[in-house]
Amino acid sequence: MSVAARAQTRIFDLPSRSATDSIADLARQADAQILVEEGLARGITTNAVTGSFTVDEALGRLLRETPLDWVRTGPNSYSIRPREDMDSGATPDILVQGRREWTLNTGIKRTENDSQPFIVIDGEQIRKSGAPDLETYLRNSLSVNSAGSTAEQANIVDAPNRSTINLRGLGERETLILIDGRRLAGTSNSDGNIGQPTIVGIPLAAIERIEVLASSASGIYGNGATGGVINIIMRRDYRGAEASVTYSDTFAGGGRGIRADITGGLSLEGGKTNVTFSASYNRTDPVLFRDRAGLIVDSRRQAFANNPIFFRFTPPLGATPNLGTGTAQPLQLDDRFGGTILSSPNATVPVGFRGIGQDGVAGLLATAGTYNLDLSDNRAVNGGRRELLLGVEQFAGSVAARRDFNDWLKVYAELSYTRAGNRRRADPVPSTIKLAADAPNNPFAQDIFVTVPFVGVDNRVLDRTLQSYRGVLGGIVKLPGSWQAVVDYSRSRNTTDVDDTPPRIALDSLAQFQNGTQDILRDVRLTPPFSYRYLDIPYATSLSQTRNDIANLSVRLAGPLPVRLPGGKPTVTLSAERSTQRQARDIFFQNDVEQSTVRISEPGRQRIDAAYGEINLPILGEGHHLPLVRELLVTVSGRFERYSETGSPYGSCYAAEGLLPSLDITTLCPIVPPSATTRQSRFDPSLSLRWRPVDGVTLRTSYATGYLTPRLSDLVKIAEPRIYTSATDSQRGNEQIGTEDLDSPGNYFVPGSRGGNADVAPETSKTLTAGIILQPAFIPGLRLSADWTRIRKRNNYANPDQLLFPFTVEQQAAFDAFLARYPQRVTRGPASGGFSVGPITSIDASVANLVGSSSESIDFAGSYTRPLFGGGITLDARATYVKDLSLQVVPGGANENYAGVITGDFLFLRGGFGAMRWKGAGSLQWTGNRLTLMWQTRFFDSYFVSLDRQVSIGLGAAKVPSQTYHDISGSYAFANGFKLRATVNNVFNKRPPLDTSNTSFLYSTFGDPRLANYQLTVSKSF
Repeated sequence: MSVAARAQTRIFDLPSRSATDSIADLARQADAQILVEEGLARGITTNAVTGSFTVDEALGRLLRETPLDWVRTGPNSYSIRPREDMDSGATPDILVQGRREWTLNTGIKRTENDSQPFIVIDGEQIRKSGAPDLETYLRNSLSVNSAGSTAEQANIVDAPNRSTINLRGLGERETLILIDGRRLAGTSNSDGNIGQPTIVGIPLAAIERIEVLASSASGIYGNGATGGVINIIMRRDYRGAEASVTYSDTFAGGGRGIRADITGGLSLEGGKTNVTFSASYNRTDPVLFRDRAGLIVDSRRQAFANNPIFFRFTPPLGATPNLGTGTAQPLQLDDRFGGTILSSPNATVPVGFRGIGQDGVAGLLATAGTYNLDLSDNRAVNGGRRELLLGVEQFAGSVAARRDFNDWLKVYAELSYTRAGNRRRADPVPSTIKLAADAPNNPFAQDIFVTVPFVGVDNRVLDRTLQSYRGVLGGIVKLPGSWQAVVDYSRSRNTTDVDDTPPRIALDSLAQFQNGTQDILRDVRLTPPFSYRYLDIPYATSLSQTRNDIANLSVRLAGPLPVRLPGGKPTVTLSAERSTQRQARDIFFQNDVEQSTVRISEPGRQRIDAAYGEINLPILGEGHHLPLVRELLVTVSGRFERYSETGSPYGSCYAAEGLLPSLDITTLCPIVPPSATTRQSRFDPSLSLRWRPVDGVTLRTSYATGYLTPRLSDLVKIAEPRIYTSATDSQRGNEQIGTEDLDSPGNYFVPGSRGGNADVAPETSKTLTAGIILQPAFIPGLRLSADWTRIRKRNNYANPDQLLFPFTVEQQAAFDAFLARYPQRVTRGPASGGFSVGPITSIDASVANLVGSSSESIDFAGSYTRPLFGGGITLDARATYVKDLSLQVVPGGANENYAGVITGDFLFLRGGFGAMRWKGAGSLQWTGNRLTLMWQTRFFDSYFVSLDRQVSIGLGAAKVPSQTYHDISGSYAFANGFKLRATVNNVFNKRPPLDTSNTSFLYSTFGDPRLANYQLTVSKSF
């Protein structure tokens, strides 16, 4: 069979059944020879294959997620082998021949049976899940991912189109994201730092698989893989085309969406040229607060019932104005109305209340101690017509090609583009107004804060658009001795554009609400309407385009060593790489009469030169007869990196009362901030071992290290003439440090420096893993595994500023520990007063390597397949137990254990430190000839909302309760290539529980506010 003939498709109709029968049927329908070793396929159930495919595609689909794989042995012949025997050793995936047509993954293909505990997620599994996007899928189903919210959740943090993956709960900076083994341009946080690359907009239809290693991996992947790495491998394994259209909606309203995907490939010039392409368009409507009024209002009422002072400082936005003193002081009527002191500091405006001029004060008095917690009919923050989940519009497209020029040279290229847009609302009028005590419409003797559901405000839509560009160009050269080389160049760019916000309300217009000229202490839905006058300026805030670029150049060599060990030939990969990432300058303007500021994020650069090697040593294999050693495999890798980073401090270059005097940045900020460069080098090893003592039992263990460079904004040290401190000097009898400020008696200062520090060492980590895999022969189709992982981090970056004002003995001890570790951080005068050291005359309080952290987890996984009812049943489950997640907050201090703790900071920062104790997901799938049915379950353990693990008054408990959600789906494949798939997520319509640490939504963001929702997909293969 020629290359062209192999590219031809055939019609297959294979039900899910025993592997022995289905492989024989496929060989007959393909008119091909397929060799299967006797007994190899016993007890294994394969997938159904229906439709038009090449033989290679049909084999791949038939054996997907089974213990079997295939290799082509001749023009028209194939051999079935155990999947673990198909390991490519230390050969990059892009250089492996015979297993599939081609791929652009420059990394080594990893499997779940590797010597390190990789998690491999099949792309078809992701598509079947019904998840609306990749970030949501990884939050729901990846047990080692602690991220608690997604880019759609609008009010968590104003970070447009930014995804977050947080392996092991160590923070998003500790997780490295790759596509096809290559680094991507990071996102710009508009704070002078490079953020984690976003996965927003990656179409699910274009994903082949995802490889996850949730442990230190800098010995393989380099900087940033202290907590782990995620490698997303894109699909190249199709010929012909597949088009699909998905309609999605919720049962409770809002969130309606449509998605169209097309993927495909073709072979030209008799198979010498192969081209693949994909395109995806997705548009989803927002879910508004009013669409989930029951969830939001019930959460508000529960929080208020648990804690009557929950809204004390700022009254909540309700259907009518809510009011309060902002303190524990109760409301008191003005002498005009008798001077009565009420029993509560808060009240609400009754429905239909026309103001005290027409209805008196009785209605207000009757509401003392209550709030109107119903949703307002406006678009203000937390208003009924505000977005609870952002609407999205995304487009992604890619095209890739490979050309075989001759037997020794292949050239490949890829271009891809992603555009992801979402929208937020402008807020030019504050919802909470301070109503003066002497305002004629204020019946109380004190100033009160009134939160008003203003209508008619210019809450215009603001577009926020992320665009990602990626290009790859490379060549594969066949070398003597079965060696190959690949030269690879890639570039990636990430830009974000944000609309200017409209001008805020003018002060004289705002004053009309504060002094009672326009009455806000009434049911504002009644006439007359309010009038607003806005500042006559171009904008209230403006952010220039943010842009990050990265260029990667690498040369890889791979092949077998000219020796043979008892277990087989060792394979080696060697590479040299250069990666240069640049962050462009961006500028933020705030233009307001009260306070105007300009903040500049200056250009930054990170360059990394790397040399990497990995060797796969099959020490012993099946061919020997030693007891308790059926297989022994050792993998050793190491990576040397030399990095340089250049950055500037992030801060305000202009800040003053009043509107900006100019919109010219050179006028406002004539002085360019200083920059600094840090240069360091680092070698990280990785050693792993896989040992199979008997058939069906595999033991594995590994040791690896990692490192993380400092933030670009933490490199410049700033001299300060006065650094105030209340710390004492333990080496001089605990005398007060510094000179007393004569203008502020009792306060002491010393000169010194603050800010960044180009001399800090990189953060480092060490990981140990140990695991067991069970595949007992007496239960065919069963696989169980358990892997223990411990990560210990050292030299974490910290700011010594927090140590300068100790209020407890423990805090003073932390300051002493800082001085003991870094005695060169202080300058002392001559010894005096009978002490062996002089007084501290200056202090360096810039960024330092101060503290550490650690993580200890156990990952469990299980799968089982067997024939059932004329088809096959597959059970998959994965769970993670976090035994320890500790962070040393201050040097010398006790570790704080965040295992089972999710704080408000974790949710707001999105990439913070924390993890629930247990997290897991599982599925049960039955696959027949044409019909597939699947049940999925997601579990999130209960979690504390504070480190002290005490009862939260607003929550009414110390913990947010555990959450379990169920999804159901099914598909039917028609003979003409059409397939229909239906999915219902959260089939029991379960609400997320109350979480008062999330003050915007008051629900746990691990749950989905869509509640029960469904998808209908029609696809056609060509």
